[in-house]
Amino acid sequence: MAEQEWQNGFWECCSPCKTCCLATWCPCCLFGRTASRLKDPQLKEHGSMNGDCFLFCLLGHCGLSFIPLTMKRGTIRERFHLEGSGCGDCVKAACCPCCTLMQNEKEAESRAALLEQGMGYKAPAGMEYQH
Repeated sequence: MAEQEWQNGFWECCSPCKTCCLATWCPCCLFGRTASRLKDPQLKEHGSMNGDCFLFCLLGHCGLSFIPLTMKRGTIRERFHLEGSGCGDCVKAACCPCCTLMQNEKEAESRAALLEQGMGYKAPAGMEYQH
């Protein structure tokens, strides 16, 4: 499958204002929300404080928050067949984490319909016993 362009530009990081504020003052919560959105596109069972949020926060205190941010960006790129590379993801996450967080969240949100239609992540079915 050919690589597609991102629907949301990297430098379009000031809109919507609420998401921009979250990326600026509580980036771990936005990171956690994006991770939740990839699993549950409608955020029916979303909690602001989840494992992804805590990992981002913990590594952020060590100056390493760019690592999970790079990995999540790579996941989004692969899932939606978006243009880019791992090296580019790392540079963007390290140099402008707010813009990276915003683009990741907006892309996951705008492509939520694809996730619901089964084009992206699909949760594994529960175990079933044959009779």
